[in-house]
Amino acid sequence: MALTCDVKKVILARVQRDPAFQEELIKEGIGCMLAGDVDTGKVVLRDYIDATIGSTRWIEMGVTHVTATIRNPAEPDKFWEGLFLVDTAAVDSLVPRPHLEAIGLKPKGQRVYGLADGSEVKMDITTGDIEFMGEIVGSTIVFGEADAEPLLGVTALESVGIEIDPRNQKLTRLPSTRLKNTHMKVTRL
Repeated sequence: MALTCDVKKVILARVQRDPAFQEELIKEGIGCMLAGDVDTGKVVLRDYIDATIGSTRWIEMGVTHVTATIRNPAEPDKFWEGLFLVDTAAVDSLVPRPHLEAIGLKPKGQRVYGLADGSEVKMDITTGDIEFMGEIVGSTIVFGEADAEPLLGVTALESVGIEIDPRNQKLTRLPSTRLKNTHMKVTRL
């Protein structure tokens, strides 16, 4: 009779009791990917994710959507409303170019952005008003390709005091908007 075990169960048990093993598993997965063995890297990282937050949780992560309105501040009656992927890895928000042009927004400059695959691309940017969850913020908006999924970046979220609750992947309102890294003396009136 052959002696067998479920490797996934062994990894799960080891990850839960050994933080050093967790770290090595991540390093191994990333190392495989950087060495060009993407498939093995994915398997190793998937094992880590399954053992820590669970595959069902992982599938849900990064797919929080919110309805938002992009408004032309010079002509507030011109707007576009759409469903945005909330992307906390994106600094700025992105909207397909045809929607921005339809409401009269034109490029004001260009900025170089780093993409998930490590490449960089120079993209047109503008500024406009973004309205979501009863809040409004003036923000940098990137002109995306016509078929791009609209993205709501972290700058817009943090500017109005909204963050993603990592437990349930829902947007939550903070009690107040943060002023990070402020070391100024505040004089009370």
